Amino acid sequence: MMQKHLVTGTAGFIASHYVEELLKLKNIKIYCLDKKKNNYLESLKNTKLSFIKCDITNLKKLKNIITKIKPNYIVNFAAETHVDKSIEDSKNFIGTNIKGVFNFLEILKKNKNIRFLQVSTDEVYGSLKLNDKKKFKIGSNYSPNNPYSASKASGDLLVKSYFKTFNLDLLLCNSSNNFGERQHPEKLIPLVINQALSKKRIPIYGTGKNVRDWIYVKNNCKIIKKILFKGKPGSQFLIGANNEISNITLVKKILKVLSKKLSIKYKNLEKLIDYIEDRKGHDLRYSIDNSSIKKFLKKETFNFKNEITRTIDFNISNYKEIKKKITNEKWFNIKYKNLDTR
Repeated sequence: MMQKHLVTGTAGFIASHYVEELLKLKNIKIYCLDKKKNNYLESLKNTKLSFIKCDITNLKKLKNIITKIKPNYIVNFAAETHVDKSIEDSKNFIGTNIKGVFNFLEILKKNKNIRFLQVSTDEVYGSLKLNDKKKFKIGSNYSPNNPYSASKASGDLLVKSYFKTFNLDLLLCNSSNNFGERQHPEKLIPLVINQALSKKRIPIYGTGKNVRDWIYVKNNCKIIKKILFKGKPGSQFLIGANNEISNITLVKKILKVLSKKLSIKYKNLEKLIDYIEDRKGHDLRYSIDNSSIKKFLKKETFNFKNEITRTIDFNISNYKEIKKKITNEKWFNIKYKNLDTR
């Protein structure tokens, strides 16, 4: 029997990798929904894929689409994600990350046979102390510290409340920092790589001691797929790789790999690092207790060294194209110094 999957936010980084993961399945039809075009996925010319242009804040249009295609599964990646942008102007974050989720839940009240998975972030839990052994766990209190994480936390709470109130087939997952091929150049890892390739300064917020748990996007997507098929209705899952690294340590790791690949002295690349004024409400540390996904990790292995090397190789190979994208983006041109260290 043909499975129908509606995946939102497919013009984005993680969702596009998730679609690639779904394409491994047989007897599947994937509806890729986004308000923007995804040139990469469309270039695949795969008959399993159909593309729908829609903003999830448009309830009427979204309802018509779901009524027409009758999906078995919906996975919602659609979100405004850049913390710095949310600090400057939160309007779009409130719309997509809260109203968009609300629209899906309202539609699902009359379509209870559809399984819905909301993809969220570990940022909803706020910040941990640098030297504390605590980790975010299922049941930890939400304590978002910026408009982006607050909007994602609101979406999470809506999902939890609609499960309890209306007994819908809902799932929720919160992932740690993703990285990998095709990530937007405004994000920390590709920004560092491309700034180094351009021999431009690499700005680091504050002291650079802020810690994040990094997970390779393809591993994250494999886990999300398993959660979709095996998760118990109403369950929440925290997805992390137990790979906590301070921002400055991460930057130096990247520069050391680049120095070898490009035959450039490491000291010359290290000179590009520039410590700048810290971000408002900058969380110190994120750390995930990933025991909720242990049963899904039987065949999954994390190898940060190989994964970061593949990411660096991709950015080197596509440097000209990425540089053109940066040049053409007005916001990034003005604000590129504001590292997004999600």
